[in-house]
Amino acid sequence: MTLESNTTDNIEEQYVTTIILDDEKQKSVIISSNKSKFKYMKFLFLSNRSTNILQINTMLREQLDQAHLANQQLTEDLRRTTSELQQIRNDFTQKSRDWKEEERVEFLRNLFFLI
Repeated sequence: MTLESNTTDNIEEQYVTTIILDDEKQKSVIISSNKSKFKYMKFLFLSNRSTNILQINTMLREQLDQAHLANQQLTEDLRRTTSELQQIRNDFTQKSRDWKEEERVEFLRNLFFLI
């Protein structure tokens, strides 16, 4: 009976050892699986973030293009308005000279008729 008991004990020890080894392997597999899942989730997160950043970048580039176009239009409007203002200033200056000349001539006529 002692021999049988020994054999049974050996089988139980092997079984326990096998279970322990299997548990260690399973833990290792679980840990490895968790690491893989984490890496995959991190990849998905970074991929999604990259896609979002690309979309934002595209939107910002479009806005920048629109801003450049608006800036060019405003610059052209400013140039045109400045040119028109310069023309109005020149016209005013010329009319002012003409008016002063007319006043001078009228003054001299009146002075001539008085004499």
